[in-house]
Amino acid sequence: MADPAKPAGLQALLDASADGTVLTIRRPLEREGPIAVRRGVTLAGGGRAAVWSRQSPVVTIHAANAGLTDIRVEYTGDDPDGCALHLLNADVALANVTVRGNVLGVRGESGPWRYPHQLYLGKLVPDTDVEFVLRLMTPVPCRLKSEIDGLTVEPATLPAGRHGVRIHVEGLRRDTLIFGVIALETPGLRREVVVNGHAVPLGGPPVPVFPAGHVIWQPADWAELAPPSVKSLPVRPPTAGPALPAGPSPPAVPAPVAVPKPKLRPGGAILGSAFGIAPPPPPVSPDPAEQPPPAPPPPPDPSKKKAAVISPLFGGPPPPPPST
Repeated sequence: MADPAKPAGLQALLDASADGTVLTIRRPLEREGPIAVRRGVTLAGGGRAAVWSRQSPVVTIHAANAGLTDIRVEYTGDDPDGCALHLLNADVALANVTVRGNVLGVRGESGPWRYPHQLYLGKLVPDTDVEFVLRLMTPVPCRLKSEIDGLTVEPATLPAGRHGVRIHVEGLRRDTLIFGVIALETPGLRREVVVNGHAVPLGGPPVPVFPAGHVIWQPADWAELAPPSVKSLPVRPPTAGPALPAGPSPPAVPAPVAVPKPKLRPGGAILGSAFGIAPPPPPVSPDPAEQPPPAPPPPPDPSKKKAAVISPLFGGPPPPPPST
């Protein structure tokens, strides 16, 4: 078994290895790509190693009978459609591979993914449950799993399309940190959302309280990612309803105050906070598909068929009718 931690470099070892060789990455555990696998070699990471690059694709596999196992492949560039893994041969074995970025040539995996690589929940009110909505796009069905105690995600399985995922955080003690991973898993690959947040300590600054269902993140191109079922609906002209009696004019509505638009990282993250951690985004218009159905109206009360007649003066009863 060869060790790629040599001066020849990872690419040189891949090119010099015979078919059937297993190359295990040891120290250093992070290797800069891009790399190409042109022989039937298996590149193993031991569950800790990663190959990364700002160029796309990070790893390209040309050969049959090649493989990746127990390794991370991360595209770290600025293109939201940057590719982490490109297979030019279908006969490639993948086992316990975590990717950051899109993939090409992987059966049942190709397509644009839109999800945050890092998700900052902000400063949270202690001992108070909170619920957020995370909007994301998955081109194929996947499983969603929280690996953080006290944080749950719903639903646990997603079909292909765009989704509003509910994130529920149980009340935290004061000065408690959240740090962990929400995993998106398909049969062949794994993707991760790194989550962090902080329940403020006693005597800390005021914390904004967000309503349930506050959208914590969505892709910058969310409006263009409408599900096919929605895009295919025909547009019908409005129909005229019954005429309504004229009433008083509604009161004037004050003009809205202009709010500066936040700068967006590629993929939707917001810039501007200390240490490169993004604050929660401003409220986003709710998606009707993410809202619970309205409650049905109560049945009519037969005892109240007629409305009471009120005198126009002082709100008293009407005068009796004149006697004949």
